[in-house]
Amino acid sequence: ISTYQQRLLEDEDVTARFIDILHIEDSDNDADLLTTYCADQAPNFIFHRASNGEDALRLLQQPERRFDVVLVDVYLAGMSGLEFVQRVQRLGFNLPFVILRGKGGEETAAFAIKLGVYDYIMKRRDPMARVVSSIERAVGLHETIAGMRKVIDTLHGRDVPICGRCKRLSIGGDPNDVSSWVEVEEFFQREIKITVRETTCPNGVSH
Repeated sequence: ISTYQQRLLEDEDVTARFIDILHIEDSDNDADLLTTYCADQAPNFIFHRASNGEDALRLLQQPERRFDVVLVDVYLAGMSGLEFVQRVQRLGFNLPFVILRGKGGEETAAFAIKLGVYDYIMKRRDPMARVVSSIERAVGLHETIAGMRKVIDTLHGRDVPICGRCKRLSIGGDPNDVSSWVEVEEFFQREIKITVRETTCPNGVSH
């Protein structure tokens, strides 16, 4: 942990959201460049590095470990980055992935997207800032989807009011309860197995 991270932990006025990153990279130079940049630009990033897929799997399966995102080089000795993604998915871990590559064509990128990888970044061509923003967005999107899945499980099979104007759902089931109305993403409406009863938002919910 860096000195700055220690200050964040000790400062009661700071509500830093630390992000634990499983970083699989076999190049010491590339790993050092990224961690040095993030120490200044993203001090809330905590890197846990492995130099190959097998070591990373061992880290991932340690019960005391918890990772928010996986950042992995596509080209590794032994198990490739994409093979690692597949192994992790088969083991049942639900984690967002960001892929780094020093080279590679469109077929590799297309396969990564098919596996559900959040982003595919070219090392030494794309700016370091993109790596930071991609990690932050991947973690945020993953947590949002996880939260929405919980709502889907709760609402499954129920009769739910939906506003005919703004398409907000009343997750409490009571159209007069202002606090129960939430925004609905397209995929949320598509995936959820509910009976939608069109109504109007109560007073206090703006459009």
